[in-house]
Amino acid sequence: MARPPGDETDTKSEILVTSEGAEQLADGERILTAEQREAVLAALDVAVTSPHLAGSRQLSDFLKYVVSKVLSGESEDIKAYSIAVDALGRDESFDPQNSAAVRVAAGRLRQALALHNAQNTLPDEGDEIAQDKVPVSAVIQLQPGSYIPTFEFIDRDLSGDAGSTIASASATSIRADDPLLAVADGTFIPADVQETGSAPVPVTPIVPWVLLPIMGAVIALISLMAWMTYLPAEPKLAEVPPSSSTGQNLPNEGDRFARPRIKTTLITPSASYPEWFKPREAKDAIILSAVRFDDFEFVGGELVKRPIEDDPRDADFHLQVTLYSAGDEVRGYAQLSRGSAGAIVWSRLEVFNKPTDPPIRDMADLAGRRIAPLLSPYSVVPSDMLQTVPERGGMECVLKSHRYFNNQSDANHKEARDCAEAMVAAGTRLPGIYAALTFLYLDEYREGRNALERDPLMAADRTSRKAVELGPESARAYQARLAVHKVVGDIKSAREAGQKALSLNPYDTDIIADYAAWLISQGEADEGYQLLQEAEDLFAARPAWVEVYRYLSAWMTGRETQAHNVARFLNPARSPMVAAVVLMDAGIVKDPERAAEAQAQLRRDHPTFHANLKVSLKRRGFEESVAARIAASIREGLSVAGPPTVGATRN
Repeated sequence: MARPPGDETDTKSEILVTSEGAEQLADGERILTAEQREAVLAALDVAVTSPHLAGSRQLSDFLKYVVSKVLSGESEDIKAYSIAVDALGRDESFDPQNSAAVRVAAGRLRQALALHNAQNTLPDEGDEIAQDKVPVSAVIQLQPGSYIPTFEFIDRDLSGDAGSTIASASATSIRADDPLLAVADGTFIPADVQETGSAPVPVTPIVPWVLLPIMGAVIALISLMAWMTYLPAEPKLAEVPPSSSTGQNLPNEGDRFARPRIKTTLITPSASYPEWFKPREAKDAIILSAVRFDDFEFVGGELVKRPIEDDPRDADFHLQVTLYSAGDEVRGYAQLSRGSAGAIVWSRLEVFNKPTDPPIRDMADLAGRRIAPLLSPYSVVPSDMLQTVPERGGMECVLKSHRYFNNQSDANHKEARDCAEAMVAAGTRLPGIYAALTFLYLDEYREGRNALERDPLMAADRTSRKAVELGPESARAYQARLAVHKVVGDIKSAREAGQKALSLNPYDTDIIADYAAWLISQGEADEGYQLLQEAEDLFAARPAWVEVYRYLSAWMTGRETQAHNVARFLNPARSPMVAAVVLMDAGIVKDPERAAEAQAQLRRDHPTFHANLKVSLKRRGFEESVAARIAASIREGLSVAGPPTVGATRN
């Protein structure tokens, strides 16, 4: 059971392990000696008092609980429900099917353990463990895909063998294709975390745990190199004037250091690697993935044998990937830090096997999929910058636009628009600023938000053209053109602009979702749904507008249960379209209370939308028949809500 608040019982006295308990381990698992159990308990004491776990009672209790269960031979009792109730203090009504609390905590614990272990057991040379530098004789790990901890013994005396061994209580294996689940704090955990996993695992020779590091970002490398072979032909937009400017060499003094600077370092300490893995190609693949995200300035990538000291002022964010050879596997540890020597904001451990057919494309895809949750809008780096209040005009304006589209209010819209317009007045040549203005101007047209004495649609058209002129290789610029063509109703040009944006960056979640949203708005819901599904593991976080189209794509393709599971967590105050989706769902499931809440929100904050449903939808680019179908469903929700509450006022 989890300790009562205020109970400071010592870890060792809290976890009672008997020899009888150890013998209850599943047949085929390693029976730990008394010395090995003591080593695990000692490692547990060190871990829970380390800087990475000491500040979180929840993570410490989680780790103590699962370790005690394994040591007492009760691995089969380690389930999401038991962890929530016995370790995290949740009440017995906890439902693991409807709450990701345990998965989120497991992801945070996995990351904290990885950082703790990296600092306490990092090998000194290649694949050899420097025994004199190892302060503990056991290492506790929580592998992706399992809640059951595994133990590695790196003191030869404790292992009882000529070489060190791993005692494992889990059958979990790490797959290179594990999807990721991203949570609000930027921690990444496998989306398919299992509540089972008590099957025994034979004892195997130990490979330095650090070999479990980051191939995720690394093999992301080779991925992009050959991906070019598979890119669709680049459509041409005749109305966009040609320009020799790339948007990368910026003459405007105000644009210097306006974008966050990203650098990468690939560290390959092993003497040799499997035939299928080429470190230099990996480095190039990571770089190619990173430079596609033109909201950032890429300042260089290095391939080195050992970590090197550099000036923290060289970059705002530094991605370091350390890769080790382990037979036919490549194992790695990746970490993203703020500045070359700053705080760690993200880390990941992965093991990669030889890619299968077609090998290069698989690795290219893997590279892009590991970079996307770091650099896409609403992902790790932008989220970290929102919290640290960057003093960079360009990115600050882009981040303010992100904040607006995740929580649409007049105040957020005006703040973002004023910021971007000030950059334009100062002579910016950043395509991302003009793209952000395009999206904001379109909401003046669609929502009537902060409208001025001008034609907002014409203003959006001009800024999107300027974005492409300044950045003809900017994926974000073509996303802006897609947005304009969508609202205007130019189907051919919208499709071309969307495909162009995807060809320039097929891993930017904002672009993927925007193109999928356009497909859905045109009635091509099956294709839009499939595109969103394929990109599911790329999102570090999804803004409210993406949830709208996740709902619509599921609803339009007959997946009503899936649609309901999206809608029931939405807050109708986020935007008129979110309120509309909540109304649609409430009408289907006959929930008058939920319907009334959404109806009141629309009437109070978006009266024009409420009064002219079909017209409002068409102004957002929905095709006639699609707009009519959605409007009819909204009206059904309004009928379930009943008469509106009299005297509703603006909050």
